[in-house]
Amino acid sequence: MVVGVLKEIKEGEYRVAIVPAIVEYLARDGHTHPVYIEEGVVHYCVANMPGAVAGTSTHALTNATGRYILELTNKGWRQAISESPALAKGLNIAEGKVVLPQVAGLFGYKQYDIASFRTQ
Repeated sequence: MVVGVLKEIKEGEYRVAIVPAIVEYLARDGHTHPVYIEEGVVHYCVANMPGAVAGTSTHALTNATGRYILELTNKGWRQAISESPALAKGLNIAEGKVVLPQVAGLFGYKQYDIASFRTQ
């Protein structure tokens, strides 16, 4: 969890932290003892869960992202984000300019309008 967030979690609520670098408390027992309690919050924490089933996770990732990769390679990124709302939502930075409001706000950068990067 992001530092300080544990105290904000209410009973019955759950949150997911994907990147271990932002986890405030990280159990090191891996899959042997993945559940632990810290500050009254139940945690389930294991490292690299997809790595345990590498073949399956690779197929799942390819099935989920393959069409987007084809769109990007066949159309180029500008046309692809112009035609695909899903790809446009995934654009964070274009040509050194931050277009995602959350990223701009988090780092205090100016946010640029994504429309200026779309094709007509």
